[in-house]
Amino acid sequence: MEEVIIRETKVEDIADIIRVANQAFLEDARRPSVTGRSVVNGLRSFPKLQLVAEVNGEIAGFIVGNISGDRGKVALLAVSPKYWRKGVGTKLITELERRIKEMGGKEVTPGTPFARGFYEKVGYTCYEVEYKLIRELPYSVIPKMDSDLNPIRFEDLKKIVKTLGEKEALEFLRAFFSSFEIKGGKAYILSEKDEVKGIVVVAENKWNSDLLEITYFYPSEGDGVFDLLENIVIEASKMGYRWVGLRTRNEKLAKELMNRGWKEAHMPEFWTMYLMRKELK
Repeated sequence: MEEVIIRETKVEDIADIIRVANQAFLEDARRPSVTGRSVVNGLRSFPKLQLVAEVNGEIAGFIVGNISGDRGKVALLAVSPKYWRKGVGTKLITELERRIKEMGGKEVTPGTPFARGFYEKVGYTCYEVEYKLIRELPYSVIPKMDSDLNPIRFEDLKKIVKTLGEKEALEFLRAFFSSFEIKGGKAYILSEKDEVKGIVVVAENKWNSDLLEITYFYPSEGDGVFDLLENIVIEASKMGYRWVGLRTRNEKLAKELMNRGWKEAHMPEFWTMYLMRKELK
């Protein structure tokens, strides 16, 4: 193979970078709005951590990096299928690690839905898994047409905040107010004799209109969570969605849900994320 040159990204590389992203990514980074914005933000904030791999004048791959304190991050890494398994990705990440170390970085942390094997080969370990789970609704037995959920009203907020406590309430409120701006955004309360038993916020997935994604749920463990999720399954089925999806870093909950008919998601727009890291020595 011809020589691979790693250099800093230039603004004029953007079209070639988008071309590589279109071909290399299954997930939403294949969309110009996602990769383009990420590269532009990187060039403005951390120009020395934006790199491309060039072969005979052709952009063969790129990497988008940043650093906060002593922690570097790989935001995006892609190699054109034409140059897969030829060491291009390894050269890109090795050079990024060197630059992050020069800037005082002590570790690098990528997150990846698809490339766990690659990162492990170059010295990274998986320290946490963000499970993405889906429940498919067609051909499923949905026990009833109406759920026990009620839409959350503003007058419910004081009661909810009191139940959750300040830290958890802020997480809920972030999802609650975000739901006003997202297609399919709704917030529900499950209550019994004026006692809050559960809260769930949902929104239509940005890229897949058949997927209703749970953006917040409480409780997040214990038997109460299963009753809550069954109720949102009823609501989603009634609205005609094909899937309900949720994300969790609770391995025990993920396994129990899979025992109850949920499946680990393998969709380009909704896929389990492996959080990786590597100490720089």
